[in-house]
Amino acid sequence: MAAKRYDGHDGGGRKRRGVSFGTLFMLVFSLAVVLACAWLLPRLSGGSADEIRMDAGKIVEALSASISLDRLSPQTVNPSAAEPTQGSLSFITAAPTVLPTRVPSSSLLLVMGGEVTINKAIRQSGYDSKTKTYDFSPILTDVRSLLRSADVALVPFQSQIAVSGSYTDLNAPQEALFALADAGVDVLLMGGATALQGGIAGLSDTIGAVKSAGMTPAGVFASADDARNTHMFSASGLKTALLRYTDALSTRSRNASSESERAYAVPLIDEDRIYQDIQAARLSGAQIVIVSLSWGKAGKTAPTDEQRELAQKIADYGADILIGSGAGAVQGAEIISGYTAERGKHDMLTVYSIGSMITSETGKAYTAGAVLRAQISYDADSQAVTFDEVGYIPTYLWKTSDGSKTVYRLVVSDGKIPDGMGGGTQKSMQAALEITEKAFEGSGIGRYAP
Repeated sequence: MAAKRYDGHDGGGRKRRGVSFGTLFMLVFSLAVVLACAWLLPRLSGGSADEIRMDAGKIVEALSASISLDRLSPQTVNPSAAEPTQGSLSFITAAPTVLPTRVPSSSLLLVMGGEVTINKAIRQSGYDSKTKTYDFSPILTDVRSLLRSADVALVPFQSQIAVSGSYTDLNAPQEALFALADAGVDVLLMGGATALQGGIAGLSDTIGAVKSAGMTPAGVFASADDARNTHMFSASGLKTALLRYTDALSTRSRNASSESERAYAVPLIDEDRIYQDIQAARLSGAQIVIVSLSWGKAGKTAPTDEQRELAQKIADYGADILIGSGAGAVQGAEIISGYTAERGKHDMLTVYSIGSMITSETGKAYTAGAVLRAQISYDADSQAVTFDEVGYIPTYLWKTSDGSKTVYRLVVSDGKIPDGMGGGTQKSMQAALEITEKAFEGSGIGRYAP
């Protein structure tokens, strides 16, 4: 299943060369004819030589300029020209016939956070009854600097946005998006079982709200035309394709949508489709390909054998990074090797799940999480993607009170004990830290130390 590669030479397989002997002969011959005409013309017309002046130097210069057009280098097709912008990243709608754009060797800092689910309990925690406004930004205060340090920061987003202001346990206010954008999040990995619980209209409203908040939605589509495009963003000069798939839709999502809407709105996990999409992304000029999956069983703290097998297939399809979500619990990450005919052996950073960043679930598996930080390099000559440094920062979702209501705060679990955290909660945070450490144990990925 090899994909066609392009080498940037002309159609005959040979680079263009300099001026040939035949071209030089024609140049001299043409010059002689012009000079002869310059001598004969005034005599035939009865005029003097002074009345019709010919500059042989200019003639030679003009002829040389004409011939030199044949020696210009082929123009590089640049898919980034006139790119529309969606959110904080340069967003590209790619066509599969565009030649890969060669860029100098570059690096990219990618930061990934856990899942975000804004349900009723979280919504109430962000509500100020005096001002009748919402503010969720305090939840992410302690990890804001980590997210903002990234060239690209991504988090899975599991909720719908109610733009009308009528809220239920199924949707959330737009202020939740403002808090994520303010914290430094660039891309929301959407989709998942509940993506269509508000129907196609609710999904379309959510996509529009995400864009309005300055972020890029990935993994869902408001129309069949949108779903036909390969989505790529440009960061640090690297064109990165982001492909997102969901394992299954909930009964509520299926009941709120038609079969034709589901066919385009939320791409489902299909091995053949994933392979074809990766090849199309490469042919569209992607230097880095990220595949993201909403998969796994809720609350599970380790990936299944089936998940590992699918991850290996995706590595062999040619992806560089796999980001999983859906379990809500931290399952760790590792770097596995894949092989393709075009690139040979290569590494793929595989993130099975790194837990939850915002959720009202209180079980140990849900309060333990991580922020993953990956420094990535791309070499233009070899087209190799390497992971210079990959590390995790363990987190704990602290449920506490501000005196009038329950509030949530995501803290670094191996850092300084937050002010006001009691002894019992400190023990819970330590237990969460041990869950996160166990998930990454033996993976070769250790804690990030600033």
